[in-house]
Amino acid sequence: MSRDRNKKLFRAWYGFRLIFTKGVMLPLDDELIPRFRSPIMNPSQKGFASHNVADAMRDLPDDSFWLFAFSTAMQNRGSLPHPFSLEMSEVEIGNMHKHYQKHLRHDFNKDIEMLRDIGDVELQMHSKAGKTRLVNMVATGELSMMTMMKYHTEVAPVDYTDLKGQRSFVAKRIYRLINMSIGLEMNNQITAKMQVIQNKLL
Repeated sequence: MSRDRNKKLFRAWYGFRLIFTKGVMLPLDDELIPRFRSPIMNPSQKGFASHNVADAMRDLPDDSFWLFAFSTAMQNRGSLPHPFSLEMSEVEIGNMHKHYQKHLRHDFNKDIEMLRDIGDVELQMHSKAGKTRLVNMVATGELSMMTMMKYHTEVAPVDYTDLKGQRSFVAKRIYRLINMSIGLEMNNQITAKMQVIQNKLL
């Protein structure tokens, strides 16, 4: 049983890293675990993977493995540690758990109301001013990527936003993250499933 849990957490971790770091839109299963062909690892890499996954496991419920990995990517603008390149420290693993706990307690309604108060015109992803405002809010931490996903699939639907005219590295990185996240939300209803976990665990 423990081996199955470790394998599932590894697949969530490495799968979302492929999605956000490599830009590969992998399909997700019913538990929101990415589907992909298992990487070939040498004995050293297998050791790193076993150590890192075992340290990260702690008391994570099976149905929140995806959120553990996903929340780190959301918090770090798409960046996820590599699970089998090096042995991670307790501090690094602890930071991933902090991101998980922060997202587990995320209040979507509060953020959505804040966006409504700002006004739809200012927040249109198809306008230069609206995109700049939203990206700045994400960059400063005023607005979470999870809310961005929900807002732009439910409140102000948009399929994607282009990078044309954007020179800032941070802006381009956030736009790419927005596009990948919106695609995942549209296909998998991620924020709805996150709220199920919130209701169950909190």
